[in-house]
Amino acid sequence: MIEKLIKLSELGLLLNYDDVRSISNWCIKNNIPVLSAGKQKYVPSNLVNLYFENSLEAFFKSTYNNSKEIMEAIKADDSVVLSELLKAPATEAVKKEYKEKRSRSKASENFLNTINAA
Repeated sequence: MIEKLIKLSELGLLLNYDDVRSISNWCIKNNIPVLSAGKQKYVPSNLVNLYFENSLEAFFKSTYNNSKEIMEAIKADDSVVLSELLKAPATEAVKKEYKEKRSRSKASENFLNTINAA
């Protein structure tokens, strides 16, 4: 049973919390029990995983029509099917933003700067 528990400090790393009280408050807010054993505090890993799974499922339900298939692909760890299910038509604004944010090599930057200077 102990292997199914996560130390509160490890959960803090996952949630990016430094304070143990903040982690405990997060657990209480999300109905995850905090168990004490000696000087250590633990949370059941199954309940933490269930919290994240439910959060993902709620996001996909609100965003995509095929949320059930997306969750099945995530659970099956099938990245090919997942990427096909998540394809969404990109608007021209998104395409333009992506094109502008692409990183270029130093050589291509120098070449473009030479052309622009001429």
